[in-house]
Amino acid sequence: MIDLIYEEAVNIEFSGEHPHPRCSAALQAALRMPKFQYGNADDSITKRLNVARAKGAFDFYRGTRPIAAGPEAGKNNWNRGVIRLATALERRVRTIEQTGGWERSGIPSGYQAVTMDRLVATHFIVGRAATETITERWITAEEDNFSRYIVRAYAKNVPPDRPQLEVVPMLNCRRGAVRRVDMGDGAEAQLVEMVLPVALERGESTFFANRVNSWEPGPTLMREVQVTCHGIKDLTVRVQFEPDGPLPKQCWYFAEVPDVDRLVPPDTDNPRNIAISDCGFVEHRFGRGIATAKYGIAWRWD
Repeated sequence: MIDLIYEEAVNIEFSGEHPHPRCSAALQAALRMPKFQYGNADDSITKRLNVARAKGAFDFYRGTRPIAAGPEAGKNNWNRGVIRLATALERRVRTIEQTGGWERSGIPSGYQAVTMDRLVATHFIVGRAATETITERWITAEEDNFSRYIVRAYAKNVPPDRPQLEVVPMLNCRRGAVRRVDMGDGAEAQLVEMVLPVALERGESTFFANRVNSWEPGPTLMREVQVTCHGIKDLTVRVQFEPDGPLPKQCWYFAEVPDVDRLVPPDTDNPRNIAISDCGFVEHRFGRGIATAKYGIAWRWD
């Protein structure tokens, strides 16, 4: 646990849109961190803070003019730093809770080192078959040098005379390596890299979007999102049925349930039922999505 505290104390200098190098310096001094550029580990906290101040760790700028820190700078930045450290640790602990104990048992296959600040998945149904999905993602990196997000796509019972499954970059990304996976039973799957415009450092964020063309013959009965990252803070799933085509008799959302249960229709008065608009559109905002769980919308035809 102490290593985690040390790590977050250092990260405060760099993390987020508003880094706090003075608070980080005060934290590192007061925590008596073994590796610290201002003073030795066996020095007192007061001495380490004074050495840090003398070397300019707490100086600030007014415009382009440097302002030397006063005698209370170490203590003041330590007080502010404790609040910021507590916030950072709370966020880190929530992340660990989301991972469901991966630190003890090892991360699951397919995990990606990002937190999804927001994800919107829009699925298109033509006739009774899924044809296309557009996914928009707002991500924050949970490790340094994160540059490639893996999109997983699959289609069932793809006829040999139809185009292959295709993953297409749309906004703020480009396609990298593509790995095709043999799933058997007439299913096709791909793991496709979406290369970001720049590599992200831990705490940095970006947005990108891609499209998956699936060309399934149908009938499609549900669309889902599986969380393969630290978690999703705000998840929305949408389905657009063909307005002039057949519409489902019943539509509902599911969350964190076994695969078979996703397709069990709820009772008519169950709040999980979703009304289909006159234009054939349905949507459900799930909010927070926990790591490894599945969320989506299912329906039944006449």
